[in-house]
Amino acid sequence: ELFPRTEVGGISLPCMLAGTNWMLGYSHTGPAADEMIKNRHGDPRNVAAVLDAYMEYGIDAIMGPAFDSDSALRKGMFLTEEKFGKKMTQIVTPILNMDDNAAARKEAEDVIKKCAADGAEICLIHHSSAEQLVNKNKQTMDRLPDYLAMIRDAGMVPGLSAHMPELVLYSDMNEYDVE
Repeated sequence: ELFPRTEVGGISLPCMLAGTNWMLGYSHTGPAADEMIKNRHGDPRNVAAVLDAYMEYGIDAIMGPAFDSDSALRKGMFLTEEKFGKKMTQIVTPILNMDDNAAARKEAEDVIKKCAADGAEICLIHHSSAEQLVNKNKQTMDRLPDYLAMIRDAGMVPGLSAHMPELVLYSDMNEYDVE
């Protein structure tokens, strides 16, 4: 049976996503576990085996910080897409330079454009970046609209990766352009 679906920004998505922390080496437990994960999933065939299990249930969307063309993650994703004859929707969560200057904004824009060029359809600013913009006193996220516009201009659906509840609350309260 296929997993239930929803729609975000006009894109049909399964209600569960394939995460990438455990394929990229982000155990959140320590360097030894990170290294073990990287060794295990450094081969695209191992990545594909994991993604195949998702795809068998209609879970055809994957979320991660980047989908670089020569990475084991990207190559494994291509193997799965080829096997099932269906593309996976890429949801990227880039870490952006949020410094308040022109050079940092240009750097962030370049990262966003690369995400789009690498095939991402949805771009959720990584929580570690978005949280830097939170102003609890004003209940705003200063400069967030600038980054969301960069994402829209690059042809992706904008959103936020959130650990901090204020990201969701302030986005709704201020009607920021997040899906």
